[in-house]
Amino acid sequence: MITQLISRLQDHLLLDKTVEYAINVIGNGEINAERLVETDTIDIIVNGGNASTDDIYVNLDSPIINIVKSRHALKHLSRFKNHSTVVHIVPQSYDVPASVRGVLKVTNEQMMHDGINMLLHPAAFSLLIADSICKYVSNTRIIGYTFDVDVRNKDSLNSIEYDVASFKDQRKVLKAIKHKLYANFNEPISCKQIMRDKANSNEVVIVAEITTNHGGNLDKLCKMALMAKNQGADIVKIQKRDLDSIYSLEKLESKYDSEFGSTLRAYRTGLELSIEQLTKFDAFCTENNIPWFASILDKVSFDLMCDTFEHMDLVKLPSTISNNEEYILNAISEDNDIDIVVSTGMTDKSYVDKLLAKIQHTNKMLYLVHAVSCYPTPLADLNIGIVSMYTKLADNHKNVRSGFSGHDIGSLGSILSVAAGATIVEKHIKYGSGDDLHYGSVALDVTSNEFKDFVKDIHIAKQVMGSKIKEVLAVEYHKYE
Repeated sequence: MITQLISRLQDHLLLDKTVEYAINVIGNGEINAERLVETDTIDIIVNGGNASTDDIYVNLDSPIINIVKSRHALKHLSRFKNHSTVVHIVPQSYDVPASVRGVLKVTNEQMMHDGINMLLHPAAFSLLIADSICKYVSNTRIIGYTFDVDVRNKDSLNSIEYDVASFKDQRKVLKAIKHKLYANFNEPISCKQIMRDKANSNEVVIVAEITTNHGGNLDKLCKMALMAKNQGADIVKIQKRDLDSIYSLEKLESKYDSEFGSTLRAYRTGLELSIEQLTKFDAFCTENNIPWFASILDKVSFDLMCDTFEHMDLVKLPSTISNNEEYILNAISEDNDIDIVVSTGMTDKSYVDKLLAKIQHTNKMLYLVHAVSCYPTPLADLNIGIVSMYTKLADNHKNVRSGFSGHDIGSLGSILSVAAGATIVEKHIKYGSGDDLHYGSVALDVTSNEFKDFVKDIHIAKQVMGSKIKEVLAVEYHKYE
């Protein structure tokens, strides 16, 4: 429904696509009338009729969108009568004075977004409109948020806990609201929600594991992610680590010949993605609707990624670091909204018991992913029965799901894991046919049909599994009748 509104707004505002518009969202508290930029500006005013100053409405030639929430604000709409490009967004049930021009009436149903009636929360609504305009109208940008509002109905945003002070901090406002609204308008996609939705609907999530097979090259990374998505991956995954947290100084300075230098530090640094690269990768994924998350190997990187990517709601803790139980257990129990994928390669039952003990005290989901830390893994050592065991654990633990990370060549192990109840199947990918990469013999080539065929195999496996309900099928018939 929001997209229909944006189209109508463009018609009302008669936006010139050759002009750069700046969007400034203005709350109904203290309004700063200074023009923040010299370009034409779209001011999105929340309940503007209640504003204590007229300065913002004097001699304005730029477009204004006025979101009217309260009925008593209607009598002030005449203040806009000399402003030809104003649009008033008003609930359908409101009686607007006949003299007011540019009224765009909307029903509550039209303003529903992700189960939230946005007209109940005009600050969130205005941000959503501003973000949407930026996506649908070229040459637009957001220049500021000037809210100073009291939140009287905390349930209007699905019970996000706010305090009044947080709404005086513009960054907190933006972060809190966008955390709930990022799904539809080329905003970062929630991996957490994808995983939960597919698990609840008995579907399998296919994760394309890039590892460091991008070779530290951002362009190559973006190509791999887009190819994997187009070939059927539900989510792509990368890695992040802090070298000094992972390796000893002696190990980092040890001899290691590579295209990046002659030490292990030079090699690992060459492969590691910087925050600047990751930020650009995130923007690319947002633009192309590619869900992504990361294996995060240490506490320094975990905190850095959380601080940098506010939308990060899913993290993997790989078997590479399964001997760092303190970090892993703390990451599970940390007070945040991040679901956790844990690879259990090189671990035993006691390790799994510790994970279960930690996750039960949280609202998080734990995805127990069976892996054998051998590349490639011989078929005789795949031990798919462990996936079945994790599936049974999920029957007794509401926030646990089973999965499989296939280090075998081909798709047989992953197909069998689907039969064993895996809700997440992970497979390494590479760009090109070479085996001189990380997990090169195991990884599937996205420049050929290898990964595409793997995805097809998993979907067929899920289809073959069918239902657990025994009944007569439509295709059945009595042979001798």
